[in-house]
This record gives sequence, structure tokens and C-alpha cells, in this order.
Amino acid sequence: MTNRDRILNEIRNAATGLSDRELCERTGIQPHQQVNQICRALAEQGLVRRGPRDDGIIVNVSLTGRSQPANDAADVRQSLPKAAKATARGGVDVDSSSTLFVVTCSARKSQGGSPRLQSRSIVDVLPSALGEELTRARTAIASAANVDEGLVMAARDRYRGHQYHAAGSAFADAESVGATTAIVSGGYGVVLAEEPIGWYDRQFRPGTWPRRLVERVLASLAASVGATDVVAFAGSSTQYAAAMKRVSWPRSIRTAQLVSIVDIRGGAQIAVPMALGEAFREVVTAGSITTDWRSQRGLGVRLERLV
Repeated sequence: MTNRDRILNEIRNAATGLSDRELCERTGIQPHQQVNQICRALAEQGLVRRGPRDDGIIVNVSLTGRSQPANDAADVRQSLPKAAKATARGGVDVDSSSTLFVVTCSARKSQGGSPRLQSRSIVDVLPSALGEELTRARTAIASAANVDEGLVMAARDRYRGHQYHAAGSAFADAESVGATTAIVSGGYGVVLAEEPIGWYDRQFRPGTWPRRLVERVLASLAASVGATDVVAFAGSSTQYAAAMKRVSWPRSIRTAQLVSIVDIRGGAQIAVPMALGEAFREVVTAGSITTDWRSQRGLGVRLERLV
């Protein structure tokens, strides 16, 4: 029996549906991303319906026996109960392999690195004119930002704040399934997670980057990598979030959402970035997150549609 058959059988035997995580536990299939991809494929084939149940968790419900077009996603969405469709607007449900993830840099950075590191830069991915504009802007602020590129390392390793610690293997997991992760940076504007960068000391300020350059780079990157969805993570009142909300995402983007943190009781400087890192890891590995999700410290998420 294939993994697809095992998953479909479990779904058919569960009257109220099963989440991707519950299917992982029942079938033993790993990694979580494989279960998510199989469930999304079953939904596209009209065999299951994906949507939130009463507790807000996104589940897979069998549609066997219903007259459902095999590949009509719009009809699948129409089959959701009215209450479920309303809740679905507050959830993230994506295929990580075709998603652009956008996260923020951190003030804390690792020292050291290597004199040279071979990996792609965002400049290599963008249209040449925009890539050159970003390069010029980086050069213009390099002195004020105290950029030191004597030793470089991948951006995901350079940044060492609480968000990056909590994210764990999420950056590597995203890369392994073909996703693109961009980091909004005070010293570089926007970098790819694997892009070699030096050490610097500069807070992110959108005005530093002329003519909304950061916003234009993010939009162009989404188109260049063929992303179908965007999920961004940032504190709701930060300059990062303000920039993300101004992006004019290309028409090829199905959904773009900003994930921020709520239910903050204290110690926000540590708890919020940690929660953002945990939420990033959750979406990468599970392909979904809903407003009932809680971080290890009990913080929740706000999900804001950008498209």
C-alpha cells in the first residue's frame, strides 16, 4: 500500500476529518511536508476537502461518494460549510515548495565566516536592472552600516537572534523542498537565506532604500522564483511589517499573508521573535497555521491578508 493510499484510508475512516499532523501520527509517514503534499494533491483531485473544523485546525475530510469534479478546486471550496469558509480566511494553507517565505533580520549576529562562499545571491535571481539598483543601494549605505565583508557566511547563519534560534531547521527544511526564503535586512535590503553576507550594524529603515526598493525587490523575487503563495513573518507594529504591507505582489500570487504575534503578556523582546520563529517553522513543516496555534510561551498569531 502506498503512502497516498494509507493517508486516504485514514481520512475515509475519520468522520470529522484529520489534520496533517494527526495523519503523521496515525500513519507514521515522515516528514510532515510529505503528508501535506499528499493531502493537497488529494484535494486537487476532488477526493478530500481541506478546511478548518470547529477547533480551527485545518483538516482533510473525505469526499468519496460525492459527485465532485476531479480537479475543480473552486468547487471543492464551495463544498465547505459557511462557517468553515469564514474561518478559512483566517488560516494559512500553502504548499511550501512553491511558497516565498519572508522573514526579518536580527540585531544579534554571528562573528567570523569564510573569506569566500559560493552560493547564489538575490541579485542573480532578480531582473538585471533591479539587481543593479539593489547593488548600488547596498554600496551607498555600506559605510554608514559598518558593513565588513572580509569574512562572509550564509545570511541564515549570520543572524543569531531569538527568532533564528526558535526556527531551528526551518531554513534548511524550506530549502530542501524547493521553497525560497528572503530576509529583509538593514544592511542589505533583501537577501536570500543562503546568500553570503558580511557583518554589519544597521537597523532596517524602509526610507534608506530609495523608491520603495525593498518592496519592489520582494514583488519581483516572488515572480522570478515562480512562487504561488507568500507568507511573511514580522511584528505587526514594526518597519518590516509596514514595508511588507506596501508590496504590490504580482498577479501570479494566489495568496500573500502576514503572520504577526498576539496575546503578548510581557518579555516581548524575547517572546515575540521566538514565537515568530516557531510560527515560521510550523508553516514550513506543516504547510499551515491557524489562529488557534500557540507558541511555547502561549502566544498566538494574527493572520493578515496582503493579497
